[in-house]
Amino acid sequence: MNEVRDVIDGKHVLGPELEIREVANAYKAYSKIEDVNPYSIDDLKMMQGIMENGIQSDAGRFRDGEEGVFDGDSCIFMAPPAKRVPSLMENLFSWMISEKRHSSSADNVGSIPL
Repeated sequence: MNEVRDVIDGKHVLGPELEIREVANAYKAYSKIEDVNPYSIDDLKMMQGIMENGIQSDAGRFRDGEEGVFDGDSCIFMAPPAKRVPSLMENLFSWMISEKRHSSSADNVGSIPL
């Protein structure tokens, strides 16, 4: 926990570069959370871009490849094709706006592979 505080405070920390970047990115994203519109796809992509900056090459954009969840060599879940993601997200956000389900709906968006 001290290492996390040191990263946030801008101090040099010994450790895996990826983990240090994840902490720094998360802190930067959390500092912007009050300015985020939970009904904005652009804001979702912006926040995902901050969280994944320097970690994923497609940070802040919808994915252009296929994604699945594997148990060893077995695919146990295949995400919808990448070309469908923009329209699926539009549908989800339209539904969220119409239903005004702030936290319960928005919380689940984080588990969707962009």
